[in-house]
Amino acid sequence: MPASATLASDTPDSESARPAQKPDESRKNPYSARFIALTVIPPVLVMFAFFAGALAIANTPPVIIAKFAAYWIGLVALPGIALVASIVPRRGILFIASVGAACGYILELGFWVLTASMDQRELLRYYPLVVLVLCAWPLIHRARAGDFSHGPSRYLSRKAMIWRPWALSAAIATVASVAMWRFWLTVPMPLKGNASWSVDMWNHLGWAADALREVPPENPSVSELPMQYHWFLYGHFASTHQITGIDLTWVLGRLFLVPMLIVVPALIAATTAQLTKRVWAPVLATLLGTVAGELDLTADPYPVAFTSWSRYVGYSPSFLFSVVLLSAMLAILVAQLTSEKRGLSWWMGWAIFAILCAGAVGSKATIVPVIVGGICIAAVYQLWSRRAQPFLKRIDPGLITAGVIGVVAAGLAQVLLYGGSDTKRILVDPHIGLEMAAIAQNVDWLTDPGNNYPGLGWAAAVVAVPLALFVMLAPYAGALSLRRVKRHREIMVLLLGVVISGYAALSMFRDPDNSQHWFFVQTFPALSILGGWGLARIIDQVATKRNALKIAIGAGVVIALGIVASAMASHPDLLIAQKGRVLLRYALFIAFAIGAYLLARKYWKNSRAVLPGVAIIALVVACLPDGAMANVQFARAWFKDGIIARDDAASRSREDTSPGLRQALRWVRDNTPQDTIIAVNNHCLVTRLVSRQIQRWNGVEYARDEVCTDTRVFYYSGLSERRVYLETWTYTDESLAMALEHMDKSHFAMGTPFPERTKLNDEAFSNPTPEGLRKLYDAGVRYLVADTRPAFNRDLPNNASPRLAEFAPIVLQNKDATVYKLERP
Repeated sequence: MPASATLASDTPDSESARPAQKPDESRKNPYSARFIALTVIPPVLVMFAFFAGALAIANTPPVIIAKFAAYWIGLVALPGIALVASIVPRRGILFIASVGAACGYILELGFWVLTASMDQRELLRYYPLVVLVLCAWPLIHRARAGDFSHGPSRYLSRKAMIWRPWALSAAIATVASVAMWRFWLTVPMPLKGNASWSVDMWNHLGWAADALREVPPENPSVSELPMQYHWFLYGHFASTHQITGIDLTWVLGRLFLVPMLIVVPALIAATTAQLTKRVWAPVLATLLGTVAGELDLTADPYPVAFTSWSRYVGYSPSFLFSVVLLSAMLAILVAQLTSEKRGLSWWMGWAIFAILCAGAVGSKATIVPVIVGGICIAAVYQLWSRRAQPFLKRIDPGLITAGVIGVVAAGLAQVLLYGGSDTKRILVDPHIGLEMAAIAQNVDWLTDPGNNYPGLGWAAAVVAVPLALFVMLAPYAGALSLRRVKRHREIMVLLLGVVISGYAALSMFRDPDNSQHWFFVQTFPALSILGGWGLARIIDQVATKRNALKIAIGAGVVIALGIVASAMASHPDLLIAQKGRVLLRYALFIAFAIGAYLLARKYWKNSRAVLPGVAIIALVVACLPDGAMANVQFARAWFKDGIIARDDAASRSREDTSPGLRQALRWVRDNTPQDTIIAVNNHCLVTRLVSRQIQRWNGVEYARDEVCTDTRVFYYSGLSERRVYLETWTYTDESLAMALEHMDKSHFAMGTPFPERTKLNDEAFSNPTPEGLRKLYDAGVRYLVADTRPAFNRDLPNNASPRLAEFAPIVLQNKDATVYKLERP
């Protein structure tokens, strides 16, 4: 083969040089079911044992682990797997298991809504029997026909059949571990001492508790206010609690994410295996985006990549759930669009896609739009590439079907779930979008050396945004090798279209909470599939037996240089400035690259042909040090302290909870009906001192004047599991509408959009009167919880007045909180 053709062609299964070939779906699997079971079951059991041990290390009681494992396997995984296996055959064990687990969440949710609406929640435990009975005959028929032996494993060698399940299990465990430790470190369990969680985690806890009361749930922070939000995940939390009895704090703080973190990389691997026969591709695709960081252009010694999905698990449980569903939707799309047999089974397969769409629209509002965007881009590509065909035959019927399902699902969700609320929260603002795209990737220092963020001009954005894209997408550079691939090119365009749609939304729109970034960061499964697919192709091309050692040594040197340079440049004694660190690090990389190039030209055969591939491998490898440094930081923090404070904990005016406050809120939970409404005397998380005047020198007394700068107080409703008359107004549509009118101010520092409710609530504590308490009682309030901890608002007027006990008897009192029972005055 000529040297110039090395990168243009492929090894045994040519995907570029040879004409596109149809897959042989009739080929039987040469391996027996017994052999497949012996190769798959042991690594899976070892992986599950690893996760059980990780939960135990994270202070989770073994009984809770066992209960949750039994619940998830019996009421989530098995029903979903049975459904998928009965409808979508010939796709292999990994595909059926991972897509089935994702569908299981939607089945669980659907039957939970049904049983809760009938006020027969206990019947939920029997729904798997209904699914298994309905799927029994199709499963038996497909098993007799041998349909389950047509997965990608029939193309693997015997040696690959043995080692790849172990490699995939190790990759899944690695990826999940990174995200687990990051999340667990920010959500300490069990709750003890003066404990704080991630701010929004208390909010998710309160919403999950409200799902135990009513379907659909209401906003627990403002009683009787509808929840126009994606609430489907809270149905999973509620059903887990009502069937197993596990406390919601354990479900949210430890358990729910473990199976999801297994399913997501498994889906990425399964989808990649449908597109290429290269045995390493699913493993590489699984690891990309988590193990690799981004090219670090900052002085942060422990950077966390914008496109590293594990970064966001600790911020939003609904994000993780959305990634599960989006990955499953991509998997079923690839399976449907690459299928050559399009009979009844093929059309039934779209039912799985519709089920996933139905779950996705209520799990995260950003999922279906990017999927539909990718479908539209793929359809435009087909119109152009098939222009020689009649117009009506240019677009794949599968694409049309998927697009119609997605548009219908998104439209129904906008009307039925969100009530049109999101339409008033999105602004078309490309300048702000481009500014965020640059700032989020930490390249704004190139145009703003002072880091004052005055706003990037259009000229600066022309430089910063492309650089930001290069920084973000460097770990997925392997996708560049797919430009000459002919087989599955339209699938490649679809995956790329999903990524483009997400980035377009990030760059063009703005939300008061800057939540538009979810459009892009949730597309990492598509990036991982493309990157792993392409990287495996490059490795096959350039890493011959003769060259493999050279590449391994070179990769090791690059990683070592990156770690050494990062450690040196971030050492406090060296006092290297931000730009100095960047220059030092990449000067070492560039010096090594030049040396490697000169050596390759002299000693490497066909160096010109393989150098592009080697350069891409080097670029991906250069992203590994930062990923390693960030992951080591979290691992060291865990094994050193077992707990780490939130990054924003230092900016809070006090810890979220104390033993006394938790005792009071748990008393309310355990001694009041589920529909009880309480009132609290604090709506503020962080205050800022705006003036300080010396009144008297003797003892130095000050007149303090403070304002609230963050109203995200959710722990009262979260820990009491009761609705609050007015806890906080953050994230309500009324507050977001105010934020749109004052985009120059922080949404979290906005004044109350409920002035009358706020006045009535606060005066009940600071200046109680029979008339005011009667109005509060008529509004449904039955208990008042006064947070009496000595803290930032000791000088604010909404602390409980001693006169309150004259009108509402005290039922519990300790040094941190007092609970009053409100009776009709």
